[in-house]
Amino acid sequence: MSTNDGGTSWQMDVLDDYLPLGAFFEVCFNKTGQAYAAGHHGMLLKKQLSVGVQEFGKEKSTIIYPNPARDIMNISLEKNALIKEVTIFNQTGQKVFEGRPQNNTIDVSGLKRGIYFVKVNRDNGIVGEKLVVVK
Repeated sequence: MSTNDGGTSWQMDVLDDYLPLGAFFEVCFNKTGQAYAAGHHGMLLKKQLSVGVQEFGKEKSTIIYPNPARDIMNISLEKNALIKEVTIFNQTGQKVFEGRPQNNTIDVSGLKRGIYFVKVNRDNGIVGEKLVVVK
């Protein structure tokens, strides 16, 4: 914040540049994906964020089944699509599997019960899906 009249009126100074995270003491997000970070000396940083997985159509071109899964996870793709690599992350973002499936099937019997994020890297793009593992 700053003033030009000795403190009678104040205006918000919004910075659109990157500032080190340690300089902020509060960060807020709104529903449109904007982040506001308040920092020392009245500075305010405003950034437009892009989060999540963007879907480009109503039809699913990659399907993971069964979901919930117990022992195996199958991946179904549209005709002629190829899987380059599959990565599975747990809820904390830790990579728990990375590799190519055999016959579009991955053994998930070694995973603990929980919710996972599956990233399928295909020859025509990357798709993210949620997977629930039950025991």
